[in-house]
Amino acid sequence: MNIMRKVPRQSQTKLQGSDMKPVAKLGNDVKAKIGHHLREMYDELVDQGVPDRLASILRVLDEPAEETSRKEPSK
Repeated sequence: MNIMRKVPRQSQTKLQGSDMKPVAKLGNDVKAKIGHHLREMYDELVDQGVPDRLASILRVLDEPAEETSRKEPSK
């Protein structure tokens, strides 16, 4: 017996990979708008700079391990 089940057109989706996740298709104009908005948001974030406290922590973390172990207080 050959039974064919019709799937509504709206729920048909291309699936990709072993996880069988739906693949989203965006037009070039949508991709361009998303890229533009992301650049605007990122530029605002970069303009804010890094707080002094965080910058000093990053400088300490960038030093070689031998130098930082000498600066750490002993317990």
